[in-house]
Amino acid sequence: MEYNTSDKLGIALACLAGVMAIILFLVEKTPLTVILLLSLMVALAIYPILHFAKRIGVRIAAFSLFLIGTLLLGWSVMPHGHSISVNIQEPQQPKPEKKKTDKKEQDTKKPTEKPKAKSEQPVQNIHLGDVTSGPCSNTQIGGSGNTATTNCGSSVIVTYNYAGTIKKVVSGGIVNTMADSSLQDAHVKIGKELRSGQSSEALADAQNLTAAEPQWAVPHILAGYAYVNLRKIDSAKIELKRAKDLVPPGYEFEEEYNAELKRLEEAIKRHER
Repeated sequence: MEYNTSDKLGIALACLAGVMAIILFLVEKTPLTVILLLSLMVALAIYPILHFAKRIGVRIAAFSLFLIGTLLLGWSVMPHGHSISVNIQEPQQPKPEKKKTDKKEQDTKKPTEKPKAKSEQPVQNIHLGDVTSGPCSNTQIGGSGNTATTNCGSSVIVTYNYAGTIKKVVSGGIVNTMADSSLQDAHVKIGKELRSGQSSEALADAQNLTAAEPQWAVPHILAGYAYVNLRKIDSAKIELKRAKDLVPPGYEFEEEYNAELKRLEEAIKRHER
């Protein structure tokens, strides 16, 4: 059977329509790209249907079936079908901490008692040996030549609330509470990108925020949502684990994170099926 030029053109256009369907599964899905590719599919399929279906009834049936299949395909891949809403909390003003009475001030108010004089006795058989270093504490841990030495290491603990309006830094027993609006602004920006289908942009911003604030779990949560939208479930699982590691049991703002961590975990399970 030989094909004429019209037959070859119809076959070529039908193949191009199929290619558009394949491209639809490969590119990042936004409402604009989905609508554009589906429109191209319908336009490319018109000529093959009119050319190969000679009867009007067959043409109508074939075009109706193709149109219904195209709509079902568009509905299944449209981003709004898998969109993930991100909980962006409103900024909360940190509660003023109650001023605690200084224990030293209370001690100064108490009358001091004079120590009773003890009879001095000669000390005998004292063994002087080497003293090994121990962990940092309030007591003397070693020394020589009547000179005390300590072995204290510095550690910094940083905690954040989920919205990013409170950042607490604990260093050397001193707590510094900071209100940095830039963290909340970045949080809100990434959330808007996720809701609008800009998953790649949201992922890049979340990764930059992770580099800037490595002890904050929120950038990992947002990156997990972006990976889910991009159908990279294994990467989303990694981000979920990292976020959980940064919010251990007893974390100061643990309750704020639990709901969002659970929602991300459920989203990953839904897309694994």
